[in-house]
Amino acid sequence: MAKYPSEIFGCYLRNISPEAEEMRRKYWCPFHESPCYKQSRLIDYPFGVCTAHVDGQEIALCPRRFLEKNKVFHDIALSRFGTSDNVLVFSEVGLPGIGNFDFVMVQHKPLSTHVEDFVAIEFQTGQTTSTGQLVEGFKTFMKDRCLQEGSSYHFGINYSPANLPHPLFAKEGSKKCFSHKFVAHPTRCNRV
Repeated sequence: MAKYPSEIFGCYLRNISPEAEEMRRKYWCPFHESPCYKQSRLIDYPFGVCTAHVDGQEIALCPRRFLEKNKVFHDIALSRFGTSDNVLVFSEVGLPGIGNFDFVMVQHKPLSTHVEDFVAIEFQTGQTTSTGQLVEGFKTFMKDRCLQEGSSYHFGINYSPANLPHPLFAKEGSKKCFSHKFVAHPTRCNRV
């Protein structure tokens, strides 16, 4: 099956709109509204592959891909607390002896600092092996602004839908975390 980078700097690879070209030129991450931070030792500019096409699926590779319009936080609040009112989200929260959480969401009493409930949030994306092959596909796209029909790159992916925990909540060691099963659907830029 074909494997290739499918979403680059937030836009589907076949999107050649002026907006998509501008994001690629600026190495822009539309999900974080800032320049892309991902690096590869094989290139001297940001490695802006958000999503890869693998075996007929779009697999998110960058955790920032989850942050689009903060919708995931709204969904977690509704699922966990039944409301998104009186909710705050903190990033990279450390807990001695446990580690860091990507985010902690806190529900508090209205107009109060009293915490009613909280949830630690961890995002898990697909991880690549033989990433140099994915970088080659990315470099080809950045140079030619397209990939040849039928192109496939021999990178691996550590992701299996069967290995994901329940799509809402999971326990991992002593971390209580929200596990959001996410298959990327490039939405920032229209597919062309």
